[in-house]
Amino acid sequence: MTTRPLAFSPLPDEDWVTVNYKAGRSTYEYRIRWGILHVLSAGTSAPSVRSRQAFAMGVDRESDVVRKVNISMYVPAIEKQRSGVSRASLETFPGVLLHRTIAYKSATYGYIRIFSFNVPNVNAFIKGFTAILQLMPPAGVIIDIRDNPGGVLEAGERLLQLFSPMTVEPARLQFRNSQAVLRLCQNAKKFLQLQPYVASVSRAVESGAMFSLALPLTSPLSATHSGGSIREMLC
Repeated sequence: MTTRPLAFSPLPDEDWVTVNYKAGRSTYEYRIRWGILHVLSAGTSAPSVRSRQAFAMGVDRESDVVRKVNISMYVPAIEKQRSGVSRASLETFPGVLLHRTIAYKSATYGYIRIFSFNVPNVNAFIKGFTAILQLMPPAGVIIDIRDNPGGVLEAGERLLQLFSPMTVEPARLQFRNSQAVLRLCQNAKKFLQLQPYVASVSRAVESGAMFSLALPLTSPLSATHSGGSIREMLC
């Protein structure tokens, strides 16, 4: 019915939830108590806080916890029921990628679910995703990113290159200018690559600009993947 991550939300006021429903002419009542599920070890590990990938991350932590709970509770049974095979044979990156084929009318389509972009190794993620694409039928591929809480921006940006021959422009970041932000850029520039922002934030005192320049978080070259587009792979 609902998932409440206690790391971000208070304890529920109720001890249970009562559901009233009708079946035919009869009325029934079902009481559901709160269940507790520990997900500290679920999913994938995040990049090191001092790595280049950690700097270019955008993750909704609360949604990420809910994602892990849903995977633990629902995905294995649903996938086994739908396809008749175990989850292990379908999942390439545990908690991240799930793939299969779907027959619809007279054609067969590929299906790839991306649960998260929060991966410790972007190169391995792209390599694994490319290998999955090469297994997909030529009729088309469904990419499912519902409830994806985000992750390493480079992982998503490099995936886009697989679906288009055009150059992908990386996401840009602006800081709200302040003395605190200036100190952050000056002190963390060695491992967070904030050096390009120093000059822009420093000029804010003279220019009166509210925000810094918008600069890409990742290198434009890193968003260009040489593996070829999906059209080339499926033909």
